[in-house]
Amino acid sequence: EQTAVASPDIDPNWETPIAITNSTNSPFGATVPVVSSSPDGKTVMVVYNRRMSTTDGDNDPYFRRSLDNGKTWSAPAAIRTTSAPESRQVHLDYDVNGIAHVTWQENKGLVYANEGSKNGGNWSGSYKVLVSPISLPNPGVSSPFIVASGSNRIDIVWAEGNASLPDPRIYHIRSKDN
Repeated sequence: EQTAVASPDIDPNWETPIAITNSTNSPFGATVPVVSSSPDGKTVMVVYNRRMSTTDGDNDPYFRRSLDNGKTWSAPAAIRTTSAPESRQVHLDYDVNGIAHVTWQENKGLVYANEGSKNGGNWSGSYKVLVSPISLPNPGVSSPFIVASGSNRIDIVWAEGNASLPDPRIYHIRSKDN
């Protein structure tokens, strides 16, 4: 007979949940949250798709940051606002310098941004289209995932289908910075 026992060192003690979004700061709702902690161990960021209206797919990527292990949070802020009909599936990771990097699907293409400096919150100068938007009815980009390793070394993977390849394939791109 085998018995599983949880070690106090492995089984975490949980705090009371804190609402990151609510009807005031996201009146149409929010979806697909992703959380990551910076190397300092105190800074936590949550990125998510904030619904901008009742229209399906009318989302913008937003973030909130905590500098005290999740006890208090910054006001919600846009990573990018766009009139594109579809921004979805935002994903986040921190590099070793504490700079946040994000990727997401926009208009069935793939985009990337970083906040420029540690806890900078200024994403606008780094916005890059990595895969051009794809016209309907093609499947386009889905499920982007970003990993930051080293100083400014970024890897992104995603699934993508198009007119000639309607069944999605997996793709990878790596930054050339290091």
